[in-house]
Amino acid sequence: MKAIAENSRGFVYAISRVGITGTQTELASNAERLVTRLRKFTKLPIVLGFGVSNAEHVKAVAKFADAAVVGSAIVALVEKTPQAEAAQAVGKFVSSLKGTKGA
Repeated sequence: MKAIAENSRGFVYAISRVGITGTQTELASNAERLVTRLRKFTKLPIVLGFGVSNAEHVKAVAKFADAAVVGSAIVALVEKTPQAEAAQAVGKFVSSLKGTKGA
């Protein structure tokens, strides 16, 4: 962790789970502990990703990390939405995640 923190620029991307990413029903149980441990090595913002897939997850992450990455859920949405409607669908989904910081 120390080496990662020392070599990071701008922010540190913390991966909340080992293994395959993708939409998850629950946030990794050790995610908060990971961010807490990482903060000992950096003053950079810490962004948590892998397994963050909905507004409930983003709200939980906002309590202990500086930002959340929701990747696989957006990819899955794009894959299942007709091309002409994908941008609007993603915009609506992202809007549903906004405003959760500190809520």
